[in-house]
Amino acid sequence: MSSFGESTSYDVECDVAQGFNFDKSNTSVFGFVEKLKIGDLEVPADFNLKNPDEESAKEVAGVIRHFYWDGKKQSPLELMVQVGGTAQQKLDLLIHKEMKKEDVSIQFKIYKFDSGAGQAFYPKFHTLDAEIKGVVRKEKVGDDTKRCISIEERKSGEVAEPENFILTLHIDPQSAQELGAAASTSDKFVVDWGTD
Repeated sequence: MSSFGESTSYDVECDVAQGFNFDKSNTSVFGFVEKLKIGDLEVPADFNLKNPDEESAKEVAGVIRHFYWDGKKQSPLELMVQVGGTAQQKLDLLIHKEMKKEDVSIQFKIYKFDSGAGQAFYPKFHTLDAEIKGVVRKEKVGDDTKRCISIEERKSGEVAEPENFILTLHIDPQSAQELGAAASTSDKFVVDWGTD
């Protein structure tokens, strides 16, 4: 695995339906948030879904809808994630009451199909099978400071079942960490996120 410094940006639209119902014949990009903790809230893993890495289904906290990172060490990771009904209720309560803790830990993986020699799905962008640490991003809006986190009240419509809701979350890094990336099943590297 070779290491690169500041990389190109990652702007990934994921196929939500493929995430909820993995089909080997469908070569669309998709991804999962495997674990997510915001403050003291461990976001429930409401979904039990198949993925290319394992034969059996695995519990996940969410299905990734969109991911963006501009590749700069100090820039936030921006995610839109479909979460389940239990998670939606807990997140709604967390967001609308005082958030005393804004730290975030997350583990995720985005899969892409290698249409070249590999002819298989591979982790295109991921957290190296570990949780990375950050904080909920804050942005100045006029005279106010806004946390970059929201949860939809209405169900998302891409898949009827299981019920799911869109969580939007932007995460600033807490310290120097590494993220995994790849260009194919065999070409893998790491990128730096955050600084000490």
